[in-house]
Amino acid sequence: MDGVSLAAKESPEHTNPKWATFLISVVALFAPAAIQTYVFTPNQMKIIAMLWIYNIGYTGTPYVTDPRMWLITFTLTFLRLAFVVMIYRLYQGKTTSKRCSIVGIASESQVPLSIIIPTLLTISSYPGLDYIPVVIPIPILILSGAIMVRILKLPDTRQWIEKEQSQSWWKKPEVDTVSPPLAEEDDAQETQKEFGWLEDNPH
Repeated sequence: MDGVSLAAKESPEHTNPKWATFLISVVALFAPAAIQTYVFTPNQMKIIAMLWIYNIGYTGTPYVTDPRMWLITFTLTFLRLAFVVMIYRLYQGKTTSKRCSIVGIASESQVPLSIIIPTLLTISSYPGLDYIPVVIPIPILILSGAIMVRILKLPDTRQWIEKEQSQSWWKKPEVDTVSPPLAEEDDAQETQKEFGWLEDNPH
Protein backbone atom coordinates (compact mmCIF):
# COMPACT_ATOMS: atom_id res chain seq x y z
CA MET A 1 0.00 0.00 0.00
CA ASP A 2 1.46 3.37 -0.95
CA GLY A 3 1.73 6.39 1.31
CA VAL A 4 -1.21 8.21 -0.28
CA SER A 5 -3.70 5.39 0.27
CA LEU A 6 -2.40 4.79 3.78
CA ALA A 7 -2.75 8.47 4.68
CA ALA A 8 -6.32 8.60 3.35
CA LYS A 9 -7.36 5.46 5.25
CA GLU A 10 -5.80 6.62 8.50
CA SER A 11 -7.92 9.80 8.49
CA PRO A 12 -11.49 8.61 7.70
CA GLU A 13 -13.01 11.83 9.08
CA HIS A 14 -11.66 14.06 6.33
CA THR A 15 -14.06 15.68 3.84
CA ASN A 16 -15.18 13.70 0.80
CA PRO A 17 -13.12 14.96 -2.19
CA LYS A 18 -16.20 14.95 -4.45
CA TRP A 19 -18.12 17.23 -2.09
CA ALA A 20 -15.22 19.69 -1.85
CA THR A 21 -14.81 19.61 -5.63
CA PHE A 22 -18.51 20.31 -6.20
CA LEU A 23 -18.42 23.38 -3.96
CA ILE A 24 -15.32 24.88 -5.54
CA SER A 25 -16.60 24.06 -9.05
CA VAL A 26 -19.72 26.18 -8.47
CA VAL A 27 -17.51 29.10 -7.46
CA ALA A 28 -15.14 28.58 -10.42
CA LEU A 29 -17.95 28.48 -12.98
CA PHE A 30 -20.27 31.21 -11.72
CA ALA A 31 -18.31 33.63 -9.50
CA PRO A 32 -16.88 36.73 -11.22
CA ALA A 33 -13.18 36.59 -12.04
CA ALA A 34 -12.36 40.21 -12.92
CA ILE A 35 -13.67 43.68 -13.74
CA GLN A 36 -12.55 45.30 -16.97
CA THR A 37 -12.83 49.02 -17.69
CA TYR A 38 -10.92 51.53 -19.81
CA VAL A 39 -8.61 54.42 -19.03
CA PHE A 40 -10.55 57.05 -21.00
CA THR A 41 -14.05 55.56 -20.57
CA PRO A 42 -14.26 54.45 -16.92
CA ASN A 43 -18.07 54.52 -17.05
CA GLN A 44 -17.97 51.40 -19.24
CA MET A 45 -17.24 48.17 -17.41
CA LYS A 46 -17.39 44.43 -17.91
CA ILE A 47 -17.66 41.92 -15.11
CA ILE A 48 -16.16 38.70 -16.46
CA ALA A 49 -16.92 35.20 -15.21
CA MET A 50 -16.33 31.80 -16.74
CA LEU A 51 -19.90 31.39 -18.03
CA TRP A 52 -21.18 34.95 -18.23
CA ILE A 53 -20.30 38.62 -18.76
CA TYR A 54 -22.16 41.58 -17.29
CA ASN A 55 -21.83 44.85 -19.22
CA ILE A 56 -22.19 48.23 -17.50
CA GLY A 57 -22.55 51.42 -19.53
CA TYR A 58 -23.06 49.62 -22.85
CA THR A 59 -26.14 49.61 -25.05
CA GLY A 60 -28.02 46.37 -25.40
CA THR A 61 -28.48 43.47 -23.02
CA PRO A 62 -26.16 43.88 -20.02
CA TYR A 63 -26.18 40.24 -18.94
CA VAL A 64 -24.66 37.89 -21.54
CA THR A 65 -24.67 34.10 -21.27
CA ASP A 66 -24.49 33.21 -24.95
CA PRO A 67 -22.72 29.82 -25.42
CA ARG A 68 -20.89 31.33 -28.41
CA MET A 69 -19.19 33.68 -25.95
CA TRP A 70 -17.94 30.82 -23.76
CA LEU A 71 -14.96 30.25 -26.05
CA ILE A 72 -13.73 33.75 -25.18
CA THR A 73 -14.42 33.50 -21.48
CA PHE A 74 -12.91 30.00 -21.30
CA THR A 75 -9.73 31.30 -22.93
CA LEU A 76 -9.51 33.93 -20.20
CA THR A 77 -10.41 31.71 -17.24
CA PHE A 78 -9.52 28.04 -17.94
CA LEU A 79 -6.95 27.97 -15.12
CA ARG A 80 -9.88 28.12 -12.70
CA LEU A 81 -10.57 24.51 -13.68
CA ALA A 82 -6.95 23.66 -12.85
CA PHE A 83 -7.57 25.05 -9.37
CA VAL A 84 -10.65 22.83 -9.07
CA VAL A 85 -8.52 19.80 -9.94
CA MET A 86 -5.94 20.82 -7.34
CA ILE A 87 -8.63 21.10 -4.66
CA TYR A 88 -9.82 17.60 -5.58
CA ARG A 89 -6.27 16.26 -5.28
CA LEU A 90 -5.80 18.12 -2.00
CA TYR A 91 -8.80 16.39 -0.45
CA GLN A 92 -7.56 13.08 -1.82
CA GLY A 93 -4.29 13.63 0.02
CA LYS A 94 -2.30 13.77 -3.25
CA THR A 95 -0.99 17.33 -3.09
CA THR A 96 -0.34 20.15 -0.63
CA SER A 97 -2.04 23.42 0.26
CA LYS A 98 1.02 25.33 -0.96
CA ARG A 99 0.71 23.88 -4.46
CA CYS A 100 -3.02 24.65 -4.47
CA SER A 101 -2.21 28.25 -3.54
CA ILE A 102 0.25 28.58 -6.42
CA VAL A 103 -2.35 27.35 -8.93
CA GLY A 104 -4.97 29.58 -7.31
CA ILE A 105 -2.80 32.68 -7.70
CA ALA A 106 -2.14 31.75 -11.34
CA SER A 107 -5.87 31.32 -11.99
CA GLU A 108 -6.69 34.71 -10.48
CA SER A 109 -3.93 36.37 -12.55
CA GLN A 110 -5.01 34.82 -15.83
CA VAL A 111 -7.69 37.33 -16.83
CA PRO A 112 -5.58 40.49 -16.24
CA LEU A 113 -2.53 39.02 -17.97
CA SER A 114 -4.56 37.65 -20.90
CA ILE A 115 -6.02 41.10 -21.59
CA ILE A 116 -3.19 43.45 -20.64
CA ILE A 117 -0.28 41.68 -22.40
CA PRO A 118 -1.92 41.67 -25.89
CA THR A 119 -2.95 45.30 -25.31
CA LEU A 120 0.63 46.33 -24.54
CA LEU A 121 1.81 44.59 -27.71
CA THR A 122 -0.86 46.43 -29.70
CA ILE A 123 0.08 49.79 -28.18
CA SER A 124 3.73 49.22 -29.08
CA SER A 125 2.67 48.74 -32.71
CA TYR A 126 0.08 51.55 -32.77
CA PRO A 127 1.20 54.42 -30.51
CA GLY A 128 -1.52 56.81 -29.42
CA LEU A 129 -4.18 54.12 -29.00
CA ASP A 130 -6.72 55.35 -26.45
CA TYR A 131 -8.47 52.01 -26.04
CA ILE A 132 -6.43 50.97 -23.00
CA PRO A 133 -8.10 48.44 -20.66
CA VAL A 134 -7.74 48.31 -16.91
CA VAL A 135 -8.38 44.87 -15.42
CA ILE A 136 -8.94 44.30 -11.71
CA PRO A 137 -9.04 40.67 -10.54
CA ILE A 138 -11.75 39.55 -8.12
CA PRO A 139 -10.09 36.81 -6.02
CA ILE A 140 -13.29 35.09 -4.93
CA LEU A 141 -12.10 31.67 -6.09
CA ILE A 142 -8.86 31.54 -4.11
CA LEU A 143 -10.53 33.08 -1.05
CA SER A 144 -13.26 30.43 -1.25
CA GLY A 145 -10.58 27.75 -1.45
CA ALA A 146 -8.80 29.19 1.58
CA ILE A 147 -12.04 29.29 3.59
CA MET A 148 -12.89 25.75 2.51
CA VAL A 149 -9.51 24.44 3.66
CA ARG A 150 -10.07 26.13 7.03
CA ILE A 151 -13.56 24.71 7.52
CA LEU A 152 -13.56 21.31 5.78
CA LYS A 153 -11.17 18.76 7.25
CA LEU A 154 -8.20 17.74 5.11
CA PRO A 155 -6.63 14.27 5.03
CA ASP A 156 -3.24 13.68 6.61
CA THR A 157 -0.63 14.03 3.86
CA ARG A 158 2.50 13.79 6.00
CA GLN A 159 3.38 10.27 4.93
CA TRP A 160 2.85 11.14 1.25
CA ILE A 161 5.09 14.22 1.56
CA GLU A 162 7.82 12.22 3.29
CA LYS A 163 7.65 9.54 0.59
CA GLU A 164 7.79 12.12 -2.21
CA GLN A 165 10.76 13.89 -0.62
CA SER A 166 12.62 10.61 -0.20
CA GLN A 167 12.13 9.85 -3.91
CA SER A 168 13.12 13.32 -5.15
CA TRP A 169 15.71 13.25 -7.90
CA TRP A 170 17.86 15.91 -6.24
CA LYS A 171 18.31 13.77 -3.11
CA LYS A 172 20.98 11.34 -4.20
CA PRO A 173 22.22 8.59 -1.86
CA GLU A 174 25.25 9.58 0.16
CA VAL A 175 28.51 8.10 -1.03
CA ASP A 176 31.22 7.19 1.45
CA THR A 177 34.19 9.23 0.32
CA VAL A 178 36.55 7.92 3.02
CA SER A 179 39.14 5.61 1.52
CA PRO A 180 39.51 2.19 3.13
CA PRO A 181 42.58 1.81 5.35
CA LEU A 182 44.00 -0.87 3.06
CA ALA A 183 43.86 1.46 0.07
CA GLU A 184 45.60 4.20 2.04
CA GLU A 185 48.42 1.82 2.99
CA ASP A 186 48.87 0.75 -0.64
CA ASP A 187 49.07 4.40 -1.74
CA ALA A 188 51.67 5.14 0.93
CA GLN A 189 53.80 2.17 -0.13
CA GLU A 190 53.66 3.21 -3.78
CA THR A 191 54.72 6.75 -2.84
CA GLN A 192 57.64 5.45 -0.80
CA LYS A 193 58.78 3.29 -3.70
CA GLU A 194 58.72 6.25 -6.08
CA PHE A 195 60.69 8.49 -3.74
CA GLY A 196 63.08 5.64 -3.01
CA TRP A 197 63.70 5.22 -6.72
CA LEU A 198 64.44 8.95 -7.02
CA GLU A 199 66.92 8.82 -4.13
CA ASP A 200 68.73 5.87 -5.68
CA ASN A 201 68.88 7.59 -9.07
CA PRO A 202 69.78 11.23 -8.45
CA HIS A 203 70.20 13.50 -11.49
